[in-house]
Amino acid sequence: MSMQFLLLTVGMPLWVTGHTSAPDVTVAVLLLLNTALVSCLQVWSTRLVGDVPSAGRAVFRGSVLLLVACLGYAAAGHPRGAWLATALLVVAVVAHSLGEIVTETGGWELAFEWADPASSGAYQGVSQAGVAIGRAVAPVVVTSTAVGLGLPGWILLGGVFLAAGAGTRTLSADRRRAPEPAR
Repeated sequence: MSMQFLLLTVGMPLWVTGHTSAPDVTVAVLLLLNTALVSCLQVWSTRLVGDVPSAGRAVFRGSVLLLVACLGYAAAGHPRGAWLATALLVVAVVAHSLGEIVTETGGWELAFEWADPASSGAYQGVSQAGVAIGRAVAPVVVTSTAVGLGLPGWILLGGVFLAAGAGTRTLSADRRRAPEPAR
């Protein structure tokens, strides 16, 4: 899921400037839109989760929104007019921003609730290492799929997000608290 951040800051700008008819300045406007949405809706998103199962459902919902965003970005590469491309990009960034907020809310809940209380620091370290790995590979993955392959790449990347969200929902469906430590 952490690849979503570089999808917005690496993939989307390369796609907009190289594959759509939207003006290049659209990238700055879209990044400002994302920043405003994330800033304004963070508190709202915390109301979506209260336990592990609801966090898993939130991550899945967010992954669906990320899939919608990927499809919106792809669609923006096909229209002939700058206005239509820009409108599709705005829709994609709104879906992406909501997906970002919701997946992060669910992810933080899971990171804290699944941690063994006796070693929560170690668990958080491993959890954040996974995020760092995702961000490290994201530029190569995003540019070789979405930007490099066009529509099939966007669908593939959206499918990866959806699969990650579905897996998270499945793993968290029946979990109410942190697993018991091994003895």
